[in-house]
Amino acid sequence: MEHGDRGLRRQVRALEAAVEAVLGVWRLSAESLRPRLAQGHLHVLRHLDERARTAEEVAERAGTSVEAVLRAGNRLLAAGFVTREERGSETVWLVNRDGNDFLARLGSDRRTRLSDALRRLPPHSRRSLENSLQDLRAVLAPDLPGDELPRETPAQRRDTPHPIRRSI
Repeated sequence: MEHGDRGLRRQVRALEAAVEAVLGVWRLSAESLRPRLAQGHLHVLRHLDERARTAEEVAERAGTSVEAVLRAGNRLLAAGFVTREERGSETVWLVNRDGNDFLARLGSDRRTRLSDALRRLPPHSRRSLENSLQDLRAVLAPDLPGDELPRETPAQRRDTPHPIRRSI
């Protein structure tokens, strides 16, 4: 076994642990908001928008089954986050203002938790992390479906403060 292989394996394990920690923050954020939604329901909610979509369209966008979308859609409807309309022979789903507000609160809570964690790192570590994450994103993005990653990051949006840059 080459020394480089051991180093790469160690780096992969470190990246896996970091991703698990971020996912833990995601779960804590979701669990802290009311009503509580399962991760699958949040996933479907994220793939809805103000444009009317059939369960089939949402399933394709979310990479899940129509049955999972219908189950999540019914839970989201009961929570008051979506509307369901009959349009001819089709049933369509739309996210409503409450659903968008919930997603905004969830995003805000996640950014706050991540900002708090980043503030505990020394500035040089934050800069290094930011550069490494941007490089990793650039390497991973071409292999992912078009809707898996946003076209632009918060750092690229001039009107949205970026949690890493704001705290450096």
